Amino acid sequence: MAVIVRRVAIDRRPRVTMQAPPELEAPNIDLDDVRPRLRACMDELPHLHRKTLVLTHVYGLSHTELAQAMDAPLGTVKSWVRRATVTLKEKLER
Repeated sequence: MAVIVRRVAIDRRPRVTMQAPPELEAPNIDLDDVRPRLRACMDELPHLHRKTLVLTHVYGLSHTELAQAMDAPLGTVKSWVRRATVTLKEKLER
């Protein structure tokens, strides 16, 4: 019962997102504010991985919004985000 109530509450809360740039290019973020290790690991990621991470975590796009914006199947976009997250985590753990 608690799980159902929690999920309903999450579904009903207002969602705040930033608008993604129209061309869907990963924006030029001032990386001087980001930890050097994270910056180095992000630079090692393929462009597609960097873009999906930035659009989901910085701009707050959901998987569905990302799939629509990139004109790609939802399952594919979920795989991109998952692979990018796992790859970044592995690079940060080195």
